[in-house]
Amino acid sequence: MIADWIWQDNLDPFLTTLGWAVDYVVDDDDRQAIDTELLDTGGASRYEFAGTSVLKFEIAVDLGTEVLQVRIEALKELEPKVEMAVAIFQQFHLRKRRA
Repeated sequence: MIADWIWQDNLDPFLTTLGWAVDYVVDDDDRQAIDTELLDTGGASRYEFAGTSVLKFEIAVDLGTEVLQVRIEALKELEPKVEMAVAIFQQFHLRKRRA
């Protein structure tokens, strides 16, 4: 299990990256469910992406900060990918490219 944090602004690209780790396409329904449960309530959200393997995760709002606490359960061989994703989303604030 990986337990760490990411910047709240990076939630959407972080979810996309977690999906890539297990060949799962994160769609608008996934994003809406997580946003509604997590951000609208200010609490925590538990979710799983099931692609070529299952990745389970919990995201919680760290009140009073711009940080989200994350806990991710993944197969041992996927942990380096997940750890790299967490590191990227701690170091950088990503944004979508404008068309």
